Amino acid sequence: MSQLVDLHLHSNFSDGSYPPEEVIRRVAEAGLKAAAICDHDMVDGTDASLQAGTRYGVEVLVGVELSVVWEGYQDIHLLGYGFDHHHAGLKTALQEFREFRRNRNVMIVEKVNERLQQEGRQPLSIGAVQARAAGAIGRPHIAMELVAQEHVGDADEAFRR
Repeated sequence: MSQLVDLHLHSNFSDGSYPPEEVIRRVAEAGLKAAAICDHDMVDGTDASLQAGTRYGVEVLVGVELSVVWEGYQDIHLLGYGFDHHHAGLKTALQEFREFRRNRNVMIVEKVNERLQQEGRQPLSIGAVQARAAGAIGRPHIAMELVAQEHVGDADEAFRR
């Protein structure tokens, strides 16, 4: 008998759509036996996902997805599992990762706004984009705001443009 797992899920703390509890509930509903929520540069939803795992009978592994640079390669996504998510040094390092990500995404919003203004359209508010994210702003949150303001038809179109 096979036991299905998914070790690369996201919650709304990064670029997922649902809170950690809902992600794990859906994992259980799908019949998976184990899962890891690997939000980008943060572990803020880990305790909630662990509690949900106990509630729904899913083994939840602690996980994170880091955006790293290595030997000239930009934006490599490195997955980490099974660590102490309360470790003070880790929290400090993740804060630095989030600050880099925040700055990058503010620059993306600024570039999007330049283009929108050139087209005579209303620019995005960084506050409105932030309101779509439970944690760190990601490209999907920018895309969702572009859809909400009817600048594009869907997120795929936002990414293409």
